[in-house]
Amino acid sequence: AESRKRSLLSSFKNKSQTSRRDRAFSFDVRGSAKHPTDPNVFTQIDRVEDRAMSVNQLLDVVKIINERCHAEAWKDKDLKSLKPSTVTLNDLNKYVILPNTNKDRCTYVEMVAKGPQPADW
Repeated sequence: AESRKRSLLSSFKNKSQTSRRDRAFSFDVRGSAKHPTDPNVFTQIDRVEDRAMSVNQLLDVVKIINERCHAEAWKDKDLKSLKPSTVTLNDLNKYVILPNTNKDRCTYVEMVAKGPQPADW
């Protein structure tokens, strides 16, 4: 099972390292999405099934957490200081996703993708 998992991850990583990563918007450590030519633009992706995240985009999320959590003194719902290893999806939503997607009413993937990103199964 472990070798199958490694094989799947390796296969997915090799596919996602090319075009999706190269085409993706950058998401700076302060949490602002940056379109290559227009910082006020996000990519509308109508179909939910086309909003998959690539491995590299997930790694970018980890980088955002690692760089911002301590610098901005993130707190959990009980007001305890967070460490990058204790950040939950709810915390990420509070500090990164909602502040960057509420105004335009879009998803995180629409902020970081250049176009539809169907899942590779």
